[in-house]
Amino acid sequence: MGSASVIAMAAGIGADYAIYFLYRLREERARLASDTDAFAEALHTSGRAVLFVAASIGAGFAVMGFSQYLGMRLFGTLMPIAIVLRGRPAFVFGRERSDTAPATAPPRSATVR
Repeated sequence: MGSASVIAMAAGIGADYAIYFLYRLREERARLASDTDAFAEALHTSGRAVLFVAASIGAGFAVMGFSQYLGMRLFGTLMPIAIVLRGRPAFVFGRERSDTAPATAPPRSATVR
């Protein structure tokens, strides 16, 4: 039951961030001539706001990690982790190096794991 709550909250928070970003991207696309420029501008404006809100929400949920009740402690630790894992920040996971891959490398979807 606790996992279902965390998953539902994380999905809702992620959808909220997507709405923020896509709305801003639509505004920038109407203003700028290039998709690349519009994406970069949306990242610099809405992207910063999304990161700030994610940090605030994560910190708010983390406070529940100090509760004396096990369910609240679990929820208070799992929600911030879910927010970080959903965002996959480069300072935690590193950067993808697809631009330095050899030209003969198979596409990722074709790789057998």
